[in-house]
Amino acid sequence: MAGSIEVAPHHRLVIVDGNFLLSAQEPWRQVKGLLDETWFLDALPEPRRERLTRRYISYGFTPEAARAKTLGVDEDTSALIRSTVSRADLVIGEARESGGVSDC
Repeated sequence: MAGSIEVAPHHRLVIVDGNFLLSAQEPWRQVKGLLDETWFLDALPEPRRERLTRRYISYGFTPEAARAKTLGVDEDTSALIRSTVSRADLVIGEARESGGVSDC
């Protein structure tokens, strides 16, 4: 797999980042069982949109096209990802009212 690295028995901490790691849909459903803990980074919507738009602009999109992509397919993906928050062991983020962290 592109960008993959070996995880050996002597590795004590492995951080895995991905949009669908908490999904209950196959094949993603199997991932949670392979992890000791799962954390969900809960970003506020508007700063998240601004970061995505800037990222697309840095890739060469026009500001208008970048915003359209952010408000289109990325919003749909965001809603799908947010629907998995209940499967996380811990929620961390800008959108948490109680100091940024909550146990699920």
